[in-house]
Amino acid sequence: MTENNGEKRLSKEFLKKLLKSDFRFYYSTPYLNDQLYLHYKGFPKIENLEEFTGLKVIYLEGNGFTKIEGLDTLVNLRSLYLQENLIKKIENLDHCTQIANLNLSDNCIKKIENLGCLKNLGTLQIKRNSLGQDGDSVDALKGLLEVPTISVLDVSDNRLTDEAIVDEILVKMPNLSVLYLQNNEVCKKISNYRKTLIVKLPNLKYLDDRPVFPEERRFAEAFAKGGLELEREERKKYKQEQEEEHLRNHRAFGEMIERYRQEAREERERNAQAQQDDNSNSQEERNVDNPPDLEDVSEEERKSLNTSTTQQNSESLPTYNTATDQSSIASKRRDSQSSNASVQHDIRDKILPSESEEQMNDSRSESNYQPSSNQSLEIPLQKMQISEQRNQEQQKQNAEPETNYLDELE
Repeated sequence: MTENNGEKRLSKEFLKKLLKSDFRFYYSTPYLNDQLYLHYKGFPKIENLEEFTGLKVIYLEGNGFTKIEGLDTLVNLRSLYLQENLIKKIENLDHCTQIANLNLSDNCIKKIENLGCLKNLGTLQIKRNSLGQDGDSVDALKGLLEVPTISVLDVSDNRLTDEAIVDEILVKMPNLSVLYLQNNEVCKKISNYRKTLIVKLPNLKYLDDRPVFPEERRFAEAFAKGGLELEREERKKYKQEQEEEHLRNHRAFGEMIERYRQEAREERERNAQAQQDDNSNSQEERNVDNPPDLEDVSEEERKSLNTSTTQQNSESLPTYNTATDQSSIASKRRDSQSSNASVQHDIRDKILPSESEEQMNDSRSESNYQPSSNQSLEIPLQKMQISEQRNQEQQKQNAEPETNYLDELE
């Protein structure tokens, strides 16, 4: 990096060491790298960059370069940062035709020149130089006309004094949209500086410290046509237009809200109607499944219903002979009594065990265990209760057909 006399140099050994120092940014093979950081190293000369043919961005600011050189092999270069050096002249950029961003701020350049080869140059930053130091501001900026593609130009903090640069240089740059011209003596000489530049540069979107809004351009054009009085009228007109637009937006918003409320109201009505229809349908289904009680029926409807049912019963009941019917009824009673006696006898035989079975059970129980007095009393009582319940149920079953039959005769 240094020679014998202690002067720093951009040597090949330094470049190899730099490529190996950080694998996150660099490839060890020079031509594979597309960016290179050599800023604030104190190098006096640009050299030994022949192998970096793939570079697109190179940072060379903050060194001691006095001349632009050693960039002939960087044919793919897009951005070149040479600010904060000691460069006095723009030169040796003929092979870097792809440069789109060139930063030459904080140098000692007195004239813009030799930029015709940069056909893709869009941004030129050359603030805090010595432009116009020789007294000819137009000649100092004449090189800008060689590059019509420039859209961003920063020539602030220079020594430009001639107001002719507006008509001779700036107006002839068709794509100029961003201009930094502040802190030059010429800004004080141009009457109504901002309005004049806005009117004369129709594509200007940003001037010095703030953007150029459409209404500002409108007011500036009115001022250029009729002076301050026409500008005031244009401002009043613009204010009225803004108020009308605000009212239109307000009405549109109110209409939108009202439309939404109407839609919500209609939706609620549809939902209520659908709910009412569902309730009526469910009520009809319940009426079909569950007929009304007689208490809810009127007296006349009840009488008509009773008469209709008695007529249907009278038509459905058969006729009987009283003599034969009485004899048949007596015989059925005798038969039911005999059947009840036989059923009771069978139940008693099934429920109550014989003496031999009781003796056998007693012998088994005595051999196995001795029951308590409560257990010996509970078992016969349970059996007797079961037998009585079954007798009662059998009597009810036998009595039901007779009563139904007698009811029919009556």
